[in-house]
Amino acid sequence: MPRLCINGRPSGLKSKSGNHSMATRFWFLLVVVAFLNACSSRPSHTSPEPGTELFAILPENITEVRISSSDYKVYAFRWQLGQPFEVVTSSRKGRNTEHCTGGAAFDDLLKSLSTVKILRAADKPFDAGSNDWADVDLRDATVLEPISMRVRVPRSAGETVVVQVENRQFVADIDGSALMKAKFDCQAFRK
Repeated sequence: MPRLCINGRPSGLKSKSGNHSMATRFWFLLVVVAFLNACSSRPSHTSPEPGTELFAILPENITEVRISSSDYKVYAFRWQLGQPFEVVTSSRKGRNTEHCTGGAAFDDLLKSLSTVKILRAADKPFDAGSNDWADVDLRDATVLEPISMRVRVPRSAGETVVVQVENRQFVADIDGSALMKAKFDCQAFRK
């Protein structure tokens, strides 16, 4: 009867079947590999379900907003909750950098961006490298990291807003007309 090996040396113990031992090791290794693969810490590739919120924060707790595209920039901040936002806008298309205090139109934008609900997967993907996309960051009064998202800003009123999650695009419940104002000067945020 064959002897079992421990650390490559005969153990003095006898196995019941020499071939059975090799098959058992193979299946054990296969189970361990499958288990480790299933439990690995890779990010899940689950998509947000329609009707779920990608995130939600209270607009009155937001302290900073940054909207950055290849053609325009908007940075807004407030030192204390309850104060109006100081808004700085700049555009590549020849306008000067402007500074203003945000009004009702900026509040509308804030409300629209603070809760992003997924409506459905985009019917057809948009070119992720086009100038229509902007990176949006929202920082609130908590110690958590800012919320970041990539948003396709509509070109015209009535067009849907699309967010990109990992490599997939989804139609989101964001007020496109409020978001389009980021393309304009500071005056658009005062009204």
